Amino acid sequence: MPGRQQRPDNPKHDASYKRFFAHPRTVADTLRAVAGDLARHLDFTTLERMPASFVTEHLGQRHTDMLWRVGTTRGGWVYILILLEFQSPVDRRMALRMTDYTTTIWMQLGKQDLGPRGEYPFVLPIVIYNGERRWTAATDIGDLVGPVPGELLGYRPRHRYLLIEIQSEDPASLPPDNVLA
Repeated sequence: MPGRQQRPDNPKHDASYKRFFAHPRTVADTLRAVAGDLARHLDFTTLERMPASFVTEHLGQRHTDMLWRVGTTRGGWVYILILLEFQSPVDRRMALRMTDYTTTIWMQLGKQDLGPRGEYPFVLPIVIYNGERRWTAATDIGDLVGPVPGELLGYRPRHRYLLIEIQSEDPASLPPDNVLA
């Protein structure tokens, strides 16, 4: 299909990363290393892997690589959406894809895991990229929208994802007991 990004033919590489991020300790150590202050508010003893494939209301399908949920220190849940990207070309529409996955998760939750006033849980979308080139795509869906007059800026969509570029991570900067090191 024209314009559709293709994954490289390296299922072993893909599978090894999926196996690596299938462990709660890997997810916890990754968040401790890259999520900054957010990680201090998470109770990693509650990490639970969730189904990562969904059927939408219109019978479409959405598949992501990993979906976890973790309790917060104040109660409630945070969903950790992990998308592993191994493609050579950078997907310039990744912010749109991550927004789509996030809203699909919220739609699937229905009444599950909603807060006391019916609010949806926080979803932290993460893209882990291991391509050879630097990631150049927008990390916020608002950056995919063309210019708008100043009075319309408040209506511009905002939804960003956390990008982890494996090639730019410095293992020496991590604590020695962190599995990412």
